[in-house]
Amino acid sequence: MSDSKWYVAYTHSRSEKKVYAHFQHQALEAYLPLHRIKRQWSDRSKWVEVPLFSSYVFVKTTADRLYALRAIDGVARFLRFEDRFATICESEIEWIKKLLCESEELRVHPQRWVKGQAVRVVSGPLAGLEGTMVEAQNKKRIVVEIKGIAQKLSVSIPADALQPLRAYNNATN
Repeated sequence: MSDSKWYVAYTHSRSEKKVYAHFQHQALEAYLPLHRIKRQWSDRSKWVEVPLFSSYVFVKTTADRLYALRAIDGVARFLRFEDRFATICESEIEWIKKLLCESEELRVHPQRWVKGQAVRVVSGPLAGLEGTMVEAQNKKRIVVEIKGIAQKLSVSIPADALQPLRAYNNATN
């Protein structure tokens, strides 16, 4: 499929894994980013894999197949911004995969950040990644926007691995 793009299926609550399995059963290329978190119950705690983006499953297909895929059990709709279906580019999918492999402290920030310094990672396994610097719990963190889905991820990065982006500073001053 040469005109295939990554679309964002918005699922019913806690249906991400089921929808992902349905996409795979239909031989579609799909991606469900999962990360491990420790859940605490009254009698025990346990590490569990949960979706990084609640209610989102990515599927690579064509726009004309979206209406048929909407009928899959667990799919609420396909994410739209204004009058277009939301898409995420291949490089953003690869960055999410890389972030999940390289970071133990990954958190999702669905809100829009207004303040902060634009930075680029200049060394280490995430070199080339751009984002916004924030302070969180006495650690330097970089927030990376996944533009296609209006979501942000934050990851701890050593301060000496970051470089300010001058173009951003000039544009905002």
